[in-house]
Amino acid sequence: MRNAQYRLSRIVDPLGTTLAGAGSEPQLIFADLLADDLARVRERLPVLRNRRFAPPQLL
Repeated sequence: MRNAQYRLSRIVDPLGTTLAGAGSEPQLIFADLLADDLARVRERLPVLRNRRFAPPQLL
């Protein structure tokens, strides 16, 4: 199969649960993402607090 496109887009919450999914035909998908849910996940999984990336110094 050449140049296959699967078009199985998903909207996934921060814990990996699929909230909405598209089929193989072009379509729009929508889902509600709640700020309170995101805040709770950030408390449980504090990966952003542990990041060590610093922007590069530009000359």
